Amino acid sequence: MNILVCFRFFMKLVEFFHSIIIFLFPKDCFEELILKFNIFNSECVSLVCSRLLGVGIVAGASLVKVPQILKIVYARSGAGVSVFSQLLELLCYTAAVAYSINKNYHFSAWGESLFLSLQTFIIIFLVLYYYKRFIALTVVFFFYAFCCYHVYNGSVWENVLDSVQMMTIVIMFIARAAQAVDNYIHKSTGQLSAVTFVLLLLGSLARIFTSIKETGDNMIIAQYMMSTLMNLFICLQIQLYWGNKRSLKTE
Repeated sequence: MNILVCFRFFMKLVEFFHSIIIFLFPKDCFEELILKFNIFNSECVSLVCSRLLGVGIVAGASLVKVPQILKIVYARSGAGVSVFSQLLELLCYTAAVAYSINKNYHFSAWGESLFLSLQTFIIIFLVLYYYKRFIALTVVFFFYAFCCYHVYNGSVWENVLDSVQMMTIVIMFIARAAQAVDNYIHKSTGQLSAVTFVLLLLGSLARIFTSIKETGDNMIIAQYMMSTLMNLFICLQIQLYWGNKRSLKTE
């Protein structure tokens, strides 16, 4: 009996590693790069690099906004964090997940949007909580839960998802612009985390490459290009206003 259990476990393990190899080395890339050691096959090299980079981005995205969350919790304040900007970000990330699932893209091509949406929701929750906007917090929570249920339940038409995804390019610009304007008005970035925005910048930059290789979807590529430019601008603002504190009046 124990031998049978061990054998089944071994077969599951083999199946698991086989699926990983198939994913990381699509098409005939395992044979070309590993068995034949043909490292000059540019198509396979770029595909494998894209897959590895995609996995790294998804893994990194699970923690990318944690520094921002911790900074808000330690300060017990959401000063400098634009709720309007975060809400628009949440819309973009959620739309990206729904759109990618509908297009049957692999998890490595959109997984970070799922993690970022969860972390962005936590940030919105914390900011509203520390500002004691409990009614707004409740409304946001139930409205977002309602939207997620219908979006991921397949209740939203495909052409609607396509239209929303197209709009996310503009929405992401407005989201980052709202944060940038708020920073400029107060000449301070408040509780914004430099670590988080640097990681967002690097992630969106890497996503341009992986999106070209994995999906070739111009809407997704354009969205990440916009994100890269705006994340860079916020990073420059954090550097420019470093050390500046917001007055109690502006908070």
